[in-house]
Amino acid sequence: MRTHSLVGLVAAIILAGILAASAQEKTPKDRWEGWTWLLGEWKADGTNATFTLAPELDRKVLVRKHHAEIPASEGRPASVHDDLMVVYRDPSTGTQKAMYWDNEDHKIGYDVAINTDTKTIQLVSAGGPGPKFRLTYVSTGADSVKISFEMAPPGSTEFKPYLEGTASRVKPTK
Repeated sequence: MRTHSLVGLVAAIILAGILAASAQEKTPKDRWEGWTWLLGEWKADGTNATFTLAPELDRKVLVRKHHAEIPASEGRPASVHDDLMVVYRDPSTGTQKAMYWDNEDHKIGYDVAINTDTKTIQLVSAGGPGPKFRLTYVSTGADSVKISFEMAPPGSTEFKPYLEGTASRVKPTK
């Protein structure tokens, strides 16, 4: 009988530790506090590009969907660019990460850095061979954002602009 009591006591201590640890994790509402200013539906200024950023799966991830209609120019035919990015919290480190996929067969893994004072979100591609990428969102007002996408050639840490622009919020997401 004492063995069962000891096992029950150990199980209760372990359960209490698990409950305490999970209580310390950010609640779903503030898990994405550095991102709240960017949630919603956006339209790129002067283009046919839009993106949405919204929490999904009980606010466990953020999902960004982007769609751009690119007109023909300089001998290039018109095209469509679609991409999907999922932002998540790495369970082993607690840090934010992101995965990006597009209809051109690109896949990029990002580390996320947020500066809440300047409302800046920066995603830098994780290690590995090949070029490096940096995607930056900077709030320029309640409903406006500057976006830059930069590349660094293989073996270099010097990022150079690839695409830059601004977007205006069409509709907020809560």
